[in-house]
Amino acid sequence: MKVVILTEGSKKKGFGHITRCISLYQSFKSKNIPLEFFVDGDSSVEGVLKEVDYKHFDWIENKNDILNMLNKEDIVVIDSYQANNDLFNEIENKVSFGVYLDDNKRIDYPGGLVVNPLISAENLNYPNDEKVDYLLGSDYALLREDFLNVPNKKINSRIGSILIILGGTDLKRLNFKILEFLVDKYGEIKKNFVIGSINDDLRQIKRIADENTDVVVFPDSKKILNLMLNSDIAISAGGQTLNELARVGVPTIAINVISNQENNLKAWENQGFIEFAGDWNDSNLLNNIHEKIELLKDEKLRFRKHIKGIEAVDGYGACKIVKLSLNKYYMKHGVLRLVNMADCYKVYEISNEREVRDNSFNNKRIDVKEHEAWFENKVVDENTLFLVKEFDDEIIGQIRFDLNEKQSSHVSISLNKKYRGLGLSNGILEEALNFLKSKVKDIKTVKGLVKENNVNSIRMFKSLGFELKKKVDLNQEKALEYVLNV
Repeated sequence: MKVVILTEGSKKKGFGHITRCISLYQSFKSKNIPLEFFVDGDSSVEGVLKEVDYKHFDWIENKNDILNMLNKEDIVVIDSYQANNDLFNEIENKVSFGVYLDDNKRIDYPGGLVVNPLISAENLNYPNDEKVDYLLGSDYALLREDFLNVPNKKINSRIGSILIILGGTDLKRLNFKILEFLVDKYGEIKKNFVIGSINDDLRQIKRIADENTDVVVFPDSKKILNLMLNSDIAISAGGQTLNELARVGVPTIAINVISNQENNLKAWENQGFIEFAGDWNDSNLLNNIHEKIELLKDEKLRFRKHIKGIEAVDGYGACKIVKLSLNKYYMKHGVLRLVNMADCYKVYEISNEREVRDNSFNNKRIDVKEHEAWFENKVVDENTLFLVKEFDDEIIGQIRFDLNEKQSSHVSISLNKKYRGLGLSNGILEEALNFLKSKVKDIKTVKGLVKENNVNSIRMFKSLGFELKKKVDLNQEKALEYVLNV
């Protein structure tokens, strides 16, 4: 299994696709998933990809090279405005499934996960397609890992600093114009001015910068986060950076610099986070920015916009996408089967993991000799249906149904710690219940006992239709009994 990321970026195209893919790269990497990252771009991408193991490669022009390296064990991520339908279809047919990043319902995608992380995404009326799972809206905003755990931002009584961050390339050459205006009108205010490493106006920008202007060239994500935390307001375009500003809660004056950002900016304006200053070529743009800065001098208004931002973007979009991707992958490629004696010690290791013991009604560590005897008995017990979900010679989880003569069964489930946090328990238990019904034709009810504080198991049982029947005391523990009518 590996994840292959295919994207593009350059001085002319910008770096938004790349930074979104970096967030997925970081999240997959945190799960120890092998990765390959291909970028079709020029030398300007090097600055934004400092911490990524990537390859420069025109993967659209040389599609056969990419297709030959993919196989049915792979997940592919594509973030591109250039790839056409035919290429998406060819890739989809080669891999386990695809994760396709979209902004504007550009094409009809052939399957997989289609992710549109823009706040306006749900207004696009994507087609209903049983082959496609859609993840839409700012809940899936793709932010780099430095934006996961963000300190609380202080909202000051007055505007003491402005962050100007118009993207890594400044395609419309607004930087010089805006800085010149701010130096003239707001000389007393600190101006944190972020520009890309390749900027045709850099020399002029440094020339007109006053003593309160800090020109920051191509900062990394940690530096950007720090600048956002220490700036009272921001001036930004309508791309990827806007999600980062919302995550931190920086009240933002936004400018439309590309036509495909228009709907996104309107949605942010309606949501209440941004003040919209107009299009990049608006003759009144600087006057509009002036009006918006004066408006945002109102501390209460800035606080309301701060709250609107952090309510819209929680920073965990990449984690959610990776979690669902791996869930789909392991459920598809994992095998549910009956246990055998060769599983004895793998089950033993899972059963003795600290979290499993904490959630059990007997918290003591299991003795290996006792486990061997117990396991051998369960394997041959006609009143026990003992299953494991296996992937690549590893047990993802174990599920055991203890049957009785009253057409009822008690169920227990535990997961290997390597596979926790991916939402797999729901799918595995549902698959196991179907297996149970196919093997035990007269089964009527399935019961599950959980501790009152075991929130994850309670949520799992409820999601599968189990109902709380009663509270019981078990081994001096408060327990809840959930029952499913099969």
